[in-house]
Amino acid sequence: PHDQHQLIALSAPRPVLIGTARRDQWGDPHGSFRALQGASSAWELAGQPGFAQSILRRPPSPPPRLAYFMRDGLHGIHREDWDQTLSFLTANLPATRR
Repeated sequence: PHDQHQLIALSAPRPVLIGTARRDQWGDPHGSFRALQGASSAWELAGQPGFAQSILRRPPSPPPRLAYFMRDGLHGIHREDWDQTLSFLTANLPATRR
């Protein structure tokens, strides 16, 4: 009995990236975008910027802590998914020492 925005809000204030495909019936691109909007206040309560992205296609550069992207196509994992994810992780996670 929980909506996706409530589950996403549990991640606050950690970085969250949600990615879908434009014709992905399983991922519900527009619902995923609205879920990030609904969870935004949890980041604001934690003193972090909320979800401010206004376009679905791709996050600004560098990606903020709450970001969304939507590629063309159907459900699955593609090169663009990896590119967006690695860019997001590089911008939002601290580098580790080896």
